[in-house]
Amino acid sequence: MTGDALHKLDVGVGSLGEFRRRTRNPILVRRTAAIRTLQELSLRNDRDAYGSAATRQALSSALLMQCIGEVIAGKTEPGTSPREHGMALVADLEAFLTRHADQDIPLDTLEERFGISRRHMTRLFRENTGRSIGEFQQQVRYENARRLLAETDLPVGEVAFRVGFESGAALSRAMRRIGGHSPSELRAGVARSVKS
Repeated sequence: MTGDALHKLDVGVGSLGEFRRRTRNPILVRRTAAIRTLQELSLRNDRDAYGSAATRQALSSALLMQCIGEVIAGKTEPGTSPREHGMALVADLEAFLTRHADQDIPLDTLEERFGISRRHMTRLFRENTGRSIGEFQQQVRYENARRLLAETDLPVGEVAFRVGFESGAALSRAMRRIGGHSPSELRAGVARSVKS
């Protein structure tokens, strides 16, 4: 948001004095359902659609107003430090990656979506989780595959495709590396536990 847009908001909505007073130091605004929805909508990739630039501008303004409203209402995280901000960002990254685990998401896409450099993002992620973004994606895919293999009779290749692996062989390699067993061994173990 530009200074001009903030000035228009100040004139149109009312004084931003209280907001400025409360934001002299860095703050972290809670991600309410409204804020999360506005963020998702403003970051959609339908840029070629008619009126998409105007729509994004309106959504960005609505997001800013929602955040300002949360700050003025005192709904911020107390004592926010850079570490807490980093932890919140990593939690958002984990949630996004979990929702989109079946897709290959380049770091450039994450960089654009979360507004943080690749280097800083990967460093923060490793510091807060003890693993890389790629390792996290593989773990989520592994857990999703385990669930599907245990709960369905889908062929291994179909399970692999649904959770984001290129092939059944790629899924088998990942399962051996992460969990120490193959898809068929997992299914055999589930079948034995059901019989007993």
